[in-house]
Amino acid sequence: MSTAVGLVSPLWLFSFLLSYLPLSGLLRNYFHDFYGTNALCMPLQIDNPYEAGCEYSFLFFVLLNTLVFAFIFSAYWKMLLTIRQSAMSLRTNQENQDAIL
Repeated sequence: MSTAVGLVSPLWLFSFLLSYLPLSGLLRNYFHDFYGTNALCMPLQIDNPYEAGCEYSFLFFVLLNTLVFAFIFSAYWKMLLTIRQSAMSLRTNQENQDAIL
């Protein structure tokens, strides 16, 4: 449990900082009306490349989600290969036992 908390806590902190940065007022000129341009209050400034916060939106929605998708894809691929190898060894053991009987 402590390992899981140690791995997840920095990710939560990083996510909180990513979402708090536009609200903090530190970069007031860059994030002007960042969450107020759509009805969902989400930073979706990808449609207008000259609007403030476009680079942040691109980083957040495109690059970060692509990296997460690649990680999930590779994890599922590794699980599939592990399951296939496990099934092959089970089949071989069962064939050996059947041959003995």
